[in-house]
Amino acid sequence: MANIQKMARDGVLVSAGPFEDTPVTISGIFIFKGINRQAAQAIADQDPAVVEHRNTIDVHASNGPPEIGAEYMHLHTLDPKTPENMQTHPLCIFLHGSTWGDVAKREAGLKAHNVWIGKQRADGKLGAAGAMEGPDEMQGVVMFKAIPLEEVRKSVDADPAVTSGILRPELHTRWSADHVLPW
Repeated sequence: MANIQKMARDGVLVSAGPFEDTPVTISGIFIFKGINRQAAQAIADQDPAVVEHRNTIDVHASNGPPEIGAEYMHLHTLDPKTPENMQTHPLCIFLHGSTWGDVAKREAGLKAHNVWIGKQRADGKLGAAGAMEGPDEMQGVVMFKAIPLEEVRKSVDADPAVTSGILRPELHTRWSADHVLPW
């Protein structure tokens, strides 16, 4: 926790929180802001849980909303004793699906997926979303507000890119402090 607090004081860590998955596939997440992938890797590699080989690190770059964490930092700058109010937030990682290789289907599916994201945001369900950078199969990440996982599961299953096989969803439940997610 001391390292997490230091990264936050240094202004690079926007959010950290454990996942509540059973079985455990991902133990937690750090969200860094304003640094490149290599710098994020170097900082994450110094975390005591990584140094002691209790956790491993996978670093991915995302084009998430630039205002992520801004309200949290503002409130905690005004009053460092502002409560964290940790709560669970469903998170969906979108990976390449079985029909990803069909270029025409992929283009249409991703357009429909972006419309789905816009609707989720307009309906007040999303906290943040962003496409992933890089050559691996991870296409994007969507962080939901504190709503029931089953509601999220139904919505994700209805995403046109999921129903067409363009994207494959991986749902997780993560803990996060209030006011981190900008939407």
